[in-house]
Amino acid sequence: MPDERVGQFALVNGASVLFGTAREVLRSVMTNGPYEPILLPTVCFLDAKPEAAIPGLPALGIGFR
Repeated sequence: MPDERVGQFALVNGASVLFGTAREVLRSVMTNGPYEPILLPTVCFLDAKPEAAIPGLPALGIGFR
């Protein structure tokens, strides 16, 4: 894998794993609790674009090229 793609690979896969885990935890908690169960939709992080800079917030220094 080219070095310039490693960062994007880590961001996409990391976000996918974290979102999938959060989605399952939320589903499990909502199903076993007194509230209506909800299911977050699946998300493809491959085509994600970095958000525009917000004035006053520090830059994270990460993003897609």
